[in-house]
Amino acid sequence: MKRKGFLTIELLIVIILASVLSLALLSTFIVSNSAFKTGRMVSELTEDVRNAFTTLDYLFSRWGQGVPCADNNCTISSTLPDCTSYPPRDPMCVTISDNGRKAEFYANLYGSGFVESANNLHASIISCRLNSGSKQNCYYIFDNSGFRIRSLNNQPVAVKLSSFTGQPDCLMNAQPNLFINRTLFEWDTVSNSSILTLMPGDFIVRVPHRITLYVKNIAGENWLVYDRTDMENGCGDSENSVRIIRIRDLTISKDHRTVVFNATLITANGTTYLMERRFGR
Repeated sequence: MKRKGFLTIELLIVIILASVLSLALLSTFIVSNSAFKTGRMVSELTEDVRNAFTTLDYLFSRWGQGVPCADNNCTISSTLPDCTSYPPRDPMCVTISDNGRKAEFYANLYGSGFVESANNLHASIISCRLNSGSKQNCYYIFDNSGFRIRSLNNQPVAVKLSSFTGQPDCLMNAQPNLFINRTLFEWDTVSNSSILTLMPGDFIVRVPHRITLYVKNIAGENWLVYDRTDMENGCGDSENSVRIIRIRDLTISKDHRTVVFNATLITANGTTYLMERRFGR
């Protein structure tokens, strides 16, 4: 005689197996969803913090570069001095103020070049991002005796490049890629009459900026921001309150020849990130 339908024990076994399978699928979904949310949070955190680190690394990588010393006489001390005047005695000077919430230093943010050769009219330059734009065409000339300075006040001479031809981006083959007039005119807002002549071996560097890092309240939120102030008034490539990242706490200090950042950063999704970072060269 054939049996029809399921016995009670068989039904219980089917129900138990279905329940176990359902729990396994539910557990897999929960774990996957949690991993997705965690990965998304970490991705957002990494992007925000990476952007902040990139900005700070760039600013401090340019710190002290292309910065002239007072009277062409550099004094490199064992600790970082304050920036009390321009040009400073130590190009790596940095001033910490506002109870460690503000730092000021000088940095070359833009291009430079090396005079490979020169004839009566033109100079051949190995250029890395030299720029003839109205706000970037402000350069110091440096030779084996130091920066070219004005005879009256011992201040470095800022000059314009002219007859700008070539491809001035950075190259790897160390061959001239920019050709300019050998005679340069000074950025002089009064007479604009001083003249410099380029010589082989001269180094051309963009006039530096004063960088000011500080905390600013913007629309009820604290931001780590920076100002850049062009040290050549005639060019005026200055900008204020460039945002880096939202911030809760900030303490900047000096340790011998390094600058130490301790901060609590706030990412776009509200997550906090503790940062301790040292900058020095």
